[in-house]
This record gives sequence, structure tokens and C-alpha cells, in this order.
Amino acid sequence: MKKILLSLMAVIAITLGILWFNYSKIEIDLNDAAVKEITDSNFEVKLPLEIEEETTEQEIEDPEIEKKQPTTSQVDSTQIIDDHNESISESNSNNAKETEDNSITTIKQNKVTVNQIKGRYMPVFKDLERQSNAKLDQLLSAAYQEYKTKKKNGEEISYMYFYKKYSSAGLQLESNTDAAFQQIYNALEQELDQEGFDRAEAKEFRNIYEQTKKERRSSILNNAMGSF
Repeated sequence: MKKILLSLMAVIAITLGILWFNYSKIEIDLNDAAVKEITDSNFEVKLPLEIEEETTEQEIEDPEIEKKQPTTSQVDSTQIIDDHNESISESNSNNAKETEDNSITTIKQNKVTVNQIKGRYMPVFKDLERQSNAKLDQLLSAAYQEYKTKKKNGEEISYMYFYKKYSSAGLQLESNTDAAFQQIYNALEQELDQEGFDRAEAKEFRNIYEQTKKERRSSILNNAMGSF
């Protein structure tokens, strides 16, 4: 039994050696324009603060907001009412001060929570996943189009060629995605730290990302070969 097992292991080793030798001899075009356009293009990453700033600018530029501004007559009326009630306001200054103090206390009590911070970053991570999946679909489409072209031209179809070329492209795409993810992740950690929370609170996003990455790796080859 032991001899049979050793013989089987030897056959597997020899087979893998032959496959690797043939694999390493395959010449591929890593400068394929269609593939490079996919793998070299950058991800669009907008952090929560940038999104909020853009929203504020849009609100300022929105002409509808200007219509909501008080008219001259409204301002005059307001001024008259303010003048009329000035004496009353002065007599209640102590109450106003107390109300202000209570407002400050309420603000402190309403400090941002961990879940609120995470909630602001969730759409950003989701958008990165959407962009990455879109690029993956483009990469698989490019592989299938190349396959159809080779078949139409009567060229030899080497599945090892496609594996080598598009797994390399997939790794480049993964590297670009990693860099974009890290940019968002660093910003999340920094905000957690600034608000007095543990940076480890961000780990759940990394765990989800790593799991998604594993699934994405397997789908590159499975989906591509399934299309041939």
C-alpha cells in the first residue's frame, strides 16, 4: 500500500512539473490594450467628508434655496417684532443663558456613535465593491471576446494561455482594489481614533473585504472558462 501511494505521488509530481514547464513557455500579450484599460484605470473613491462637502456646495448653488431666503418686507417685519420684544428679551436673559447651557449639555450627550461612523462609510465600501465587480465583468468579457476571435480565425485555443493571461490581469485588478480599499479603511480608522474609539472597530469591514476577494478570485477563472 505504501509503495502504491509513493508511486501515485511521483506521478502527480511529474504531471505537475510537465504542466508548469508548458505553462512557463506560454507567451502572452500583457500589453493588450483592452485588458490594460481595465486594469490600469483608477477607482473613484469619495470619502464621507468629500461627499458631505459636495452636497453642501450643491445646496448653496441650488436656485431653489435662494427662493427660500426672506424678502425685504419679511426682514422689516421681523425687525419690528424684534424691537417690540427687546425689553422682554432683556428681562429673560437669565433664562436664555440657562437654556444655552442645557443645549450645550445636550450636544455633548449626542456625541457620534461607532455605528454612526460605520454607517457613513458603508456606502463608500459598497461603491468600491460595485466598481470592482464591474471591472471584473469587463475583464471576463475581454477574455471571452479574445476567445471568440481566436476561434473565428482558426487559431489554436490554449486554456493555459487564457489562465495565465487573465489570472495575471486579475491579480493586477485585485492590487488596485486593495489600494482603494486601504485608502477608505485608513480614513475610517482615523475618524474612529479622532472620536475616541478603538481602531479595531473597523476590522469587520476588512473581514468582509477579504472574504469577497477570495470569492472574486475563484470567479475570474470559473466564469471565464465557463464561457468557452
